[in-house]
Amino acid sequence: MIDLDKYISSDDETYNRFAQSLIIRYGDENEGRTSEFKKSVGILLPALHEAYFFIVENPNKWYAMIQKVQEVVQKNNFDATEVVFFIDQLLQVIKNEDALINLINYRNKYAPFLDDPEVQYNNSPFNIDILLYGLSRLSTNEQRLALIISVLEQYQSEFSQLNPELQRIIHQNNFLERCTAEGERIGTLIQVARSAGKVNKKVDEGSNPDNAEERTHGKGTEMRYERLRKTYAGHKDILKDHQKAIQATIEETGSSESTIERALGLKK
Repeated sequence: MIDLDKYISSDDETYNRFAQSLIIRYGDENEGRTSEFKKSVGILLPALHEAYFFIVENPNKWYAMIQKVQEVVQKNNFDATEVVFFIDQLLQVIKNEDALINLINYRNKYAPFLDDPEVQYNNSPFNIDILLYGLSRLSTNEQRLALIISVLEQYQSEFSQLNPELQRIIHQNNFLERCTAEGERIGTLIQVARSAGKVNKKVDEGSNPDNAEERTHGKGTEMRYERLRKTYAGHKDILKDHQKAIQATIEETGSSESTIERALGLKK
């Protein structure tokens, strides 16, 4: 039986905590719990310990560093997938920048980062965070809607050609649902703005000071009520809610709720 305490009791507390987390994630010395690393933690921890402390003690020996990593992976018969997993663990705990660059270059021989679906997703047009940022940079909702339509068309033509793992990541992040919902939201804002513009235009036409009818008190009041009814109707068509339409009319016209209710015939 391997004494795992030996590999989590160094003078380097950062490394100790990391090694302990591996035991928690991947089991005891006899278990292997990941498809990326089929061997046991009892093999992984001694290998990491040997490579890590060599790198920490020799941060500027680039060639010797890679030789040590190669020696460790060969001694433990790691396959290509296990080598990538092993280096990824080192990359999580190594802090020296030069050593990190050296390890990344070595890792790329086995699995280039640009072929990694997670890296590809971070640069994908089907990344919802990238799309939302792009939308925030545009000045009008019409431009935003045009971008969403363009991306959805690209999605329809290109998605089936992506590698299955990248497709899974895109699905997992609900890109299509969130993109479609954002398009519907922006489309609604455009409709509201256009409807409000039509209502305001009618109100402005009705309040023309050259209109002789408004100079008569009785007819002037009726004209005012007519404008309030049109404003209310415009908001009601959009908001589908009586009270919300009343509130929107108050905000737009500055009239009181009771005045609007009288205009609508709800109050004497």
